[in-house]
Amino acid sequence: MLAVVAGVYKIRQTPEWAVMTGNVEQRVVACRSVYMKSIPRARWMLRRLLADPVAQVRYAAIEALSRMPELGAAFRDDLVRLAEDEDPSVKGRALSDLLAGGTVTDPLLVAAVTAIEDQAFRRDQLLLLSRVIDRRAERKDPKLVEWILSILPDADPGELAAMQAIHKYAELLQPHRDALIEPLNGDISALSVFVVNALSAIDGVMRGYATSDWIIDAPAPAPLPPKAIDRMTIEAETAYSLRPNYQVETHDGERCLYLGEGAGGRSAWRLGDSSSVDIGAGSLPFAIETTGEYQVWVRGWFENKCGNSTGLQLDGERIGFANQHAHDARDRYRIWHWKQAHARQRLKAGRHLLTVTAIEDGASLDKYAVLPAGEIFDPTNLPPPNALFDASVPSSISITTEMQTQLPGSTQSAVAWVRRNRPDLRNGRLRGSIDQPFELLGPDEIPLAFEENAALGHAPIRIRVPESVHGIEAALKIVFKAGNKIEAVGQTLISVPFDWLTTGPLAMSDERCKTLMARTRLTAGDLAEGWSPYPARGFDRYRRFDFEKAYGNSINKEIFLYTEVAVEQAGQYLSLLTLDDAGFVWIDGRQIAGRAEHAFGEGRLMTDKIRLAKGRHQVLIRVSQGGHVPPEGPDSPYGTPNHWVCKWLLRAQRHTPAAGVSGVSRAEFRYGG
Repeated sequence: MLAVVAGVYKIRQTPEWAVMTGNVEQRVVACRSVYMKSIPRARWMLRRLLADPVAQVRYAAIEALSRMPELGAAFRDDLVRLAEDEDPSVKGRALSDLLAGGTVTDPLLVAAVTAIEDQAFRRDQLLLLSRVIDRRAERKDPKLVEWILSILPDADPGELAAMQAIHKYAELLQPHRDALIEPLNGDISALSVFVVNALSAIDGVMRGYATSDWIIDAPAPAPLPPKAIDRMTIEAETAYSLRPNYQVETHDGERCLYLGEGAGGRSAWRLGDSSSVDIGAGSLPFAIETTGEYQVWVRGWFENKCGNSTGLQLDGERIGFANQHAHDARDRYRIWHWKQAHARQRLKAGRHLLTVTAIEDGASLDKYAVLPAGEIFDPTNLPPPNALFDASVPSSISITTEMQTQLPGSTQSAVAWVRRNRPDLRNGRLRGSIDQPFELLGPDEIPLAFEENAALGHAPIRIRVPESVHGIEAALKIVFKAGNKIEAVGQTLISVPFDWLTTGPLAMSDERCKTLMARTRLTAGDLAEGWSPYPARGFDRYRRFDFEKAYGNSINKEIFLYTEVAVEQAGQYLSLLTLDDAGFVWIDGRQIAGRAEHAFGEGRLMTDKIRLAKGRHQVLIRVSQGGHVPPEGPDSPYGTPNHWVCKWLLRAQRHTPAAGVSGVSRAEFRYGG
């Protein structure tokens, strides 16, 4: 009898049992183990998981299949079926994977193109957009650039970043050179950056950000490419077109691409491109002298097993280590060290592009090394530095802020980093601007000079916000000029938090907690006692409520937050929510975002469109913390930290602040009125 019980117990511990009888969370977890199973077991699990009735399980199953390319052909029909799924995330992911490699049929490409014609779908499926452009460009589709030009005026910054792939195809862009010049007006925007990159690809040289810079009688000869070498070390922080939340910073003694805890990334298990609002990326061009096979190494600093991976593409093809669970226990944490990113990649002589993308936060990058695959890599004798400059791409600016959320009445320091594209660009001037009521302190222009043979130059900026301001967001814009010519532009978003009241952590058995859990809209009576201002120390640098910073570690607790917002113009807005573990957001008693599951952690971004009338609105947030005990002692780096965090943004678009939306001071709250 004991043997029978033991046998049943073992069966109930298997992923197959979870697939057949488990809840949603257990089935999602089962997806994560598929790649470690034998082919017959993996095939059995995938056949059921890809047909699961719950969309988030189907999505996780597609991710599981992507880790087993040897089964791709066997499940292609399943992916084709899921490419028509009613859930947008599942549909977009299936289409993206079908376009990722191998033979792409005309009907499949047509289906993908038709799907992204819908603007709302396209803005949530940036990976699919990028792959559609790549596939159409590879086919020399003559209508592709016309289509891109048609959506440029209303494109979201995220869309523009995803469309950067077209810059590789200068021959397609050439006939549209004059049309591309038209949007340039000297403004600093994602659109101007996209256009200047496209024009630089056509002419082989960056000329400026004004229309007049590009109106020429005859194209000048393209500059010589960087000197080609076969062994090189590339400084990660010298990346062109660096996007948040990567920042140039000194971390643990090294200047690097810093991605702190809370910065987010494109976590494969948490809905890919919808993992977080800002998915850091940067481009590192280089040139190889000899066709052959090469290896790539990276020097990184990894926080823990949930921060030991980074995305890496070479000429658009994914390479590099991902978060492979089998490696977690033997990885090195919280120390700079070298790790092989790719063992063997064939490269032709000529230019290449290494693209780094944030996958998990808590992973900072110092250097990359590229060398022939047959050589032994010696970190004590690094290859020589790569050629730093490439005049065919624009100089660029990234901005490192102390805090993305700046508290009312505070002043913070930021650093503008300028990445020059040629050695003769030796000095210039920085000019910044930001919408009121934010204010830039100091001179209107800041001189900047580059050190000899340095690609990066930097200058400090100070930003102040008045005490009376709550719940606003604005773009900090920086221009770098040499003489009278704009050489580089950059921007980042800075916000002031809403004026939040909170209960602090409440035990689920607390009668007050039980009462509030039954509420979706509060009255003056509900707020009469037991509420206090949310502590200033409880925000992290990436706009998140960090309840552990505010109150210490908590287990099996609930926290409630309340504020009011003022809307100047009725319309559709975008709610962006990430949280860990579970929780909900209500506006005027209507649930507009949230989830009950604890499975995904704060990496899953929930994007919801809402309509708001002009006037005052109540906002109530509830966030739950589960019962998992945080790991302690020497094994803590190998465990999953039990974070308790939440980030909620109200925007016009994913990367565009909502003008006309502001917070209300708690002294003016109307409560239930």
